Amino acid sequence: MKTTVMLAAAMILAAAASQIAVAQAKIAWVNSAAIMDKLPEAQDAQRQIDNTVAQWQAELAKMQNEWQQKYEEYDKKKLILTDQLRAQAEKELQDLDKKIADYRTKKFGQTGETERADEARPE
Repeated sequence: MKTTVMLAAAMILAAAASQIAVAQAKIAWVNSAAIMDKLPEAQDAQRQIDNTVAQWQAELAKMQNEWQQKYEEYDKKKLILTDQLRAQAEKELQDLDKKIADYRTKKFGQTGETERADEARPE
């Protein structure tokens, strides 16, 4: 008899505990994108981010064009250059290529500045 009463009490406690847990698990969904679209401050911030990213893309394109021009110039002259000048031109191209890759990673990579700006923006 004692075991039956204890078993019934345990079942009642378990049921009460599960109802408390369910009651505490209320979840809400908020469309933050719709909210952000209506805030003028958020729109201004997004425009500033877009302008900054456009500047970075223009700078990257400028660097890539510079590399392309230097490569074409090197390619035209490589047969008449001495070994020392050829090595110097190749090193300059490699350095510029590394600079471009570093810039791209710094601004647009997974841990770059555009990624951090995206993380700060609510979804």
